[in-house]
Amino acid sequence: MNTTEQVAHPALSTDLELTESRAANCAPDCPISIYEVHLGSWKRVPEEKNRPLTCSELAPKLADYVQHMNFTHVQLHSAAGIDPQELQFLINYLHQRDVGVILEMSGPAQTMAAAEAGGFPADGGFTDGETILGSYRYKWDLAWAEEMAAYFSTDPLYRKFRHAQFTQRDVYAFDGNYILPLSDKLVARPRSSLFTIMPGDAWQKFANLRLLLACTYLFPGKKLVFMGNEFGQQNPWTSESSLDWHLVNEANFHGQLMNWVARLNWFYRAERALHQTDSSASGFQWVDTSDASRSVISFLRTTSDAREILLVMLNFTPVPRYNYRVGVPRGGFWTETLNSDAPEFGGSGQGNLGGMEAAPFGWNFQSHSLMLTLPPLAGIVLKASA
Repeated sequence: MNTTEQVAHPALSTDLELTESRAANCAPDCPISIYEVHLGSWKRVPEEKNRPLTCSELAPKLADYVQHMNFTHVQLHSAAGIDPQELQFLINYLHQRDVGVILEMSGPAQTMAAAEAGGFPADGGFTDGETILGSYRYKWDLAWAEEMAAYFSTDPLYRKFRHAQFTQRDVYAFDGNYILPLSDKLVARPRSSLFTIMPGDAWQKFANLRLLLACTYLFPGKKLVFMGNEFGQQNPWTSESSLDWHLVNEANFHGQLMNWVARLNWFYRAERALHQTDSSASGFQWVDTSDASRSVISFLRTTSDAREILLVMLNFTPVPRYNYRVGVPRGGFWTETLNSDAPEFGGSGQGNLGGMEAAPFGWNFQSHSLMLTLPPLAGIVLKASA
């Protein structure tokens, strides 16, 4: 059977409602989380001399995976040279599954043609550190990503000396629309995997990677994850072979890390405070950046109407912090809604038993405070009661 006959081709002209929905979902106040895919090496067929999947073979597998992982878009590497009809089939298939598509282009003019003039059937294009979706331009914050990679490659014992880097982004974070890219361009020369640069034993490496991903999803900015980083790819990426899918098992750290990324994507899309004010300083507030000795930072994310408030706590050492007081701007019950140290993600299971009532005791220039357990090498989020 011809490979193009293995799945039914969706209509070449995408349904108008889906097109309008995708266009609306490109705005700066919408959740945008991008899965960056190299077409020739995402998955291969080892039984057939390790050949790459055709677009027809790739389409249902990639669509299923992206939807399972709760990404909103895919960014396609190495589309040049692929048969145009095959590429159009892949894009239309993803569109029918309500997945946005970004093509890597060779120059700004082509990108504009793709994104604005409809020269390609994709939703946008990427070139020269910039992603264009509809009429919106999103800049890749590679400086932030490089700083985070350098920070996380540092032994936790010495992270206190790099603590000030977390506030360096303040001078430009809301001057434009930014993407926080955990891209293949991040750890290079030669390109190691993010997992490899993490310090510590296996448990600490995975905990650090969960924490890096938490930072990516909880700080302001749209998200991009290069394939393999979502499950802890160990070997350096190469275009000549498949990702190390054989590592992934639901019961091991790789599968649990994948569960964490799926949860992060779901949480990011569900919580308006994490995407609605990405480009506005009004939706972000530091609580405490002064605790360098314990390598802990805290901040708030809020919706534009300030009705929904999230408290983010990040502990960058393998030492759990008990009875850690942090200020919050509101009384009532604060529910622990996210915890990278949960057993289902490979963590040690420490946390705050679902949340706690805020005490009317001011701290960190806030009106109330919480006494929290901060799990090791972990990020937690608590949400204020309405």
